[in-house]
Amino acid sequence: MSENAKRLNCYVSAGYAEKCVEDGCNYNAMYVIDREGKLMVNYRKTFLFIADRLWCEKGGNNWKTVQMTNCRGVQFKAGMGICMDMVIPETHQYIKNEELDVVLLPTSTPDVFNDENGNANAYGGPVAIEKTLASIEKDWLFLYVNRAGSEKNMDPIEHNHPTI
Repeated sequence: MSENAKRLNCYVSAGYAEKCVEDGCNYNAMYVIDREGKLMVNYRKTFLFIADRLWCEKGGNNWKTVQMTNCRGVQFKAGMGICMDMVIPETHQYIKNEELDVVLLPTSTPDVFNDENGNANAYGGPVAIEKTLASIEKDWLFLYVNRAGSEKNMDPIEHNHPTI
């Protein structure tokens, strides 16, 4: 991903299953790589969903904010959360306190959690965070990237986690 960030002169952010060499624990994590291919931040999920508890540890209350620059040279503040992080009040307070311009939110919501119209239903996370961001009197951008679909008749509660 570092090479792609450099080659395309862009930021790269993605969620992944982290196996920490320092403490031996598994984390549901995400990273942001800058335009030069350098790691800016690694964030570990704060609020664990049922399936997360089967394979990873809580990352702690360590919300991360990064300063980024768009292609026109305008700086902005980006914050991050992973999936269910968006439903807890502490995340909403962090977003308000930091006055974020952008929220990066990778998720893994299987289709069993979609509503009757096929729209992703991440337990109200995107809707709740949108209300929080709307209460901040400034322009903002919410980047919600979801993995969706079924996995060969697997129960998403029990099997919607990575193999490490």
